[in-house]
Amino acid sequence: MLQKAVVKLLRIWKKHKILVIILLTLFYITFLDSNNILQFVKLLRQVHSLEKQKQQLIEQIRQDSIKLYQLKSNDRTFERFAREQYFFHKPGEEVYVLKVKK
Repeated sequence: MLQKAVVKLLRIWKKHKILVIILLTLFYITFLDSNNILQFVKLLRQVHSLEKQKQQLIEQIRQDSIKLYQLKSNDRTFERFAREQYFFHKPGEEVYVLKVKK
C-alpha cells in the first residue's frame, strides 16, 4: 500500500515537476521564509498605523506652534494662559479654584 502511494507520487513528480516545484516554493515563501508574506502584511499594517500617528502628531505640532506664536506675540494672551493653567496671580490678589461636579 505504501509502495503504491510512493509510485503514484513519483508518477506525479515525473509529469508535473515544474508545478510541484512552484507549489513548494510558494509554500516556502508564504509560511517558512524569514521574510514571509504573513510577516510582510503585519509590517504593512504597522507602517499604516505609524503613518496615521505621524499625521496626528504633525497636526498637534502645528496647533502647538500656533498657540506658541500667540503666546509670544501678545502679552495679554500670555498672562491669561499663565493665570488659567498655572494659577499665577499678581501680588495682593487671591485665586479661588472652583471644581465643577459632573
